[in-house]
Amino acid sequence: MTSSRIGRGAIVTLGAAASMAWAAGAANACDNPPPKPTTPNTHDHHSHDKKPGNATPATVCTVNDNDVQYAELGADGKSVVSGWHNAVTDTFKGNSPEPVYGYQVRLNPETVGDNCTGTVDISLASYDTAGPTWDSSGGAQHFVDHSHVQLSKTSATSASQTLTVKVPGTPGSKSCFGQIDLYFGTTVYDGVSAPGHGPLPDRDAKPPVIAPTAKDLITAWNGPDAGDCAAPPPVTTTTPSSPVTPPKTTT
Repeated sequence: MTSSRIGRGAIVTLGAAASMAWAAGAANACDNPPPKPTTPNTHDHHSHDKKPGNATPATVCTVNDNDVQYAELGADGKSVVSGWHNAVTDTFKGNSPEPVYGYQVRLNPETVGDNCTGTVDISLASYDTAGPTWDSSGGAQHFVDHSHVQLSKTSATSASQTLTVKVPGTPGSKSCFGQIDLYFGTTVYDGVSAPGHGPLPDRDAKPPVIAPTAKDLITAWNGPDAGDCAAPPPVTTTTPSSPVTPPKTTT
């Protein structure tokens, strides 16, 4: 959205003599045109530089985190739930219920034109936890899954993309509670000591390990898994007994 300002000039009252002098010189106005007003400096929303007056408007802008919007996906994996939210300027939004179908992320069509360059990386990660809230998550969380997309204006499909992950409580997970984080960047917070990886979230560490950090986190969910995450009944097996050989008889 853009806004404009209208400058206001001073009101000048001309006397009779001054009016006649102006009328006398009007015939020569074309011979002596007044100087053109200088175009005021303009400010580009994305590049944050000032341009000199009368400069040619910029034809390129750069996308950044402030241009990202997100929305929770519905069961069909296409429609969005509760509309679009600005990833940075909105108040932090926790999800309820669990965002089991993932997210749609996009570059804001109102602030990003087709001539904008640059990219923004977005990640989605899921974890098993020991409790339904961050404070009761029970120490280091257990990594489940990670997904990553890169938003850009290089094509129609790259400006709006979907992110999905395996949700907590899926077969092979260790509990019925979980956490799902949507955040900027490509780092996988899975506890692996390697480039591109980071520590597991851990509420009970001293100090707590908050990963991703608050400056990168877009939104998060904590709670009980929406699916049937009851522990499967134990499988009982019976060991076949050895056949009993009847005793030999003698006649």
